[in-house]
Amino acid sequence: MTKITEKQLIKSLQQLKDIKPRKEWALLLKSQILNAEYAEQRAISKPAKKTWSILEFLPSFDYQKQLAYAFAALVFLIVGVFGFAQYTMPGDLLFPIKRIAEQTQNPMQVAYNRSEDLVQIVKENKTHNLEPAISEFKASMVDAAKKLTQDLAQNSDNNSIKVAIAEVKKIQDNQKQLETLGINIGETKDLDNVLALLVQDQIDTLNESTLTEEQQEQLIEITKLYDEEQYSDALEKILLINQ
Repeated sequence: MTKITEKQLIKSLQQLKDIKPRKEWALLLKSQILNAEYAEQRAISKPAKKTWSILEFLPSFDYQKQLAYAFAALVFLIVGVFGFAQYTMPGDLLFPIKRIAEQTQNPMQVAYNRSEDLVQIVKENKTHNLEPAISEFKASMVDAAKKLTQDLAQNSDNNSIKVAIAEVKKIQDNQKQLETLGINIGETKDLDNVLALLVQDQIDTLNESTLTEEQQEQLIEITKLYDEEQYSDALEKILLINQ
């Protein structure tokens, strides 16, 4: 193999500077370089596509779970308060809640509930509840009398009167029990006035009717009970005549 001297190598390198590439090759190389630079710049300027993970939804899900727990606790608290309020008496802190719950009941039933409260209060000697309980009972009797007047005005048949008498007598039984315990809650004029008008109306109707001798004797007894203000007893006997 021929040995290349240093002078020959220098001369060959100098000759390389004079070599020029073909025009087509130069254009192709330039195009490739420019395309590579454009792709690099686009990759830098364009944000990377985000890949969602289920972990990113966990904070929102956790908040919804906390909200559901809070709502469930609130419902549980409300139900618990209403449940506990059913055992309260007039004068207790939660009694107004019990009164709200009773708004769906018949006023006559509410009046009976108040009479039951009174009996329990007296038996348990809850003196601090006594005065509020008497006030609540009297107020409930006013509402019961109004409702009874409306009901009898719309429908005064024997069945309606029978139901009314049964409800009134339950209340009166509690009143008598209170009297034996030494508590006189006074007269319940509103309800008595309604019953008195009803008895008077029935007596007038019977007086205009044709009665048997037995019915006439019963009418005399009914009138006597009316004079003695025993209105519910008088109504019971009126129902027996009308059967």
